[in-house]
Amino acid sequence: MGTPVSFSSGYAKTVALPPAVFGTAAVASGDAISESVDLNGYSLVGVITPAASFVAGALGIQVSVDNLTFVPLYNASGAVASPSLDTSSAWAVNPQDTAGWRYIKITLGTQTANVDLTVIYRPV
Repeated sequence: MGTPVSFSSGYAKTVALPPAVFGTAAVASGDAISESVDLNGYSLVGVITPAASFVAGALGIQVSVDNLTFVPLYNASGAVASPSLDTSSAWAVNPQDTAGWRYIKITLGTQTANVDLTVIYRPV
């Protein structure tokens, strides 16, 4: 099944989106940042928080090209996306914001238990 796409000319076409890939960004107890996630040609499109053992708070994204030095991600408008999420919540991420970045980390409040965030990404 495809997704309808409209063009400024008024022409509409249904196109198939590539399948989403689901991964995990683990956060250790006492940490406020996830392990790195290798996007390897994909772009982040979402993050899902778990139902239990998650300390709610603002989430953010850090990016890296070498998996060593990570910096906060600003979008094209110069803003940092930092939604405040509770347990069992989803954050839709603009895929253009992470296109071209090889590695990401999710920042969040300090966790009191090990937490696995679900990350969703698609091919660029």
